[in-house]
Amino acid sequence: MPDPDDKITLTKSVPRRAETSVNEDLAALLNSKLSWSVTAQLIGKQDSGVPDIVVAEQGRATVLVENEISPARTVLKDAISRLGVRINHETITNVVELKTSSRYREILTSEDAREHMLVDSEFQYALLTGETFDDYSRFPSRVISKEAWTI
Repeated sequence: MPDPDDKITLTKSVPRRAETSVNEDLAALLNSKLSWSVTAQLIGKQDSGVPDIVVAEQGRATVLVENEISPARTVLKDAISRLGVRINHETITNVVELKTSSRYREILTSEDAREHMLVDSEFQYALLTGETFDDYSRFPSRVISKEAWTI
């Protein structure tokens, strides 16, 4: 019979951060660096789901950020699905497709994650611009290598 105090399986598990937590850290960091309002997943559900990050400034086009932690297999599809949606009576025509390093799953505190974000050179991203999911342009238009995405 197992010992009720034996919690080996629980204590040996490795904690992992959720993507939503990483989005909140990224939004908070951007909000502290930009004059725009940056929020993470705080807008009610849209037809295409809840955007990861919303960057807005009165009188300027709202930009959505679709972020996925590597390997980010659906980030392009998710970003494309945001084009043409309406948020606060505005049609979204700019979406950033962002691929974040898997190391953010292992950085357990927001303070540590935000400090790392300030020096991280491995963010991979592209800008999608268009009126609808079937009529858009992407910059860069295609990824030739990981280095082509990394800025």
